[in-house]
Amino acid sequence: MREGEPGGVVSVELEDYVFVHIDERYQGETKTIHLKNGEEYELAVNEYKGKLFVKKH
Repeated sequence: MREGEPGGVVSVELEDYVFVHIDERYQGETKTIHLKNGEEYELAVNEYKGKLFVKKH
């Protein structure tokens, strides 16, 4: 993983997985993550704030 900005979102793709962390101070209701293969994931911010989201794609 890499360090993100306060209030930001960090997403990393590694092999068949995507890792996303949404900072507790992020402003917004949803966050769309765009993957290298063209897929998108839309996350409900309140559900994932402060947590690590991991998805196999």
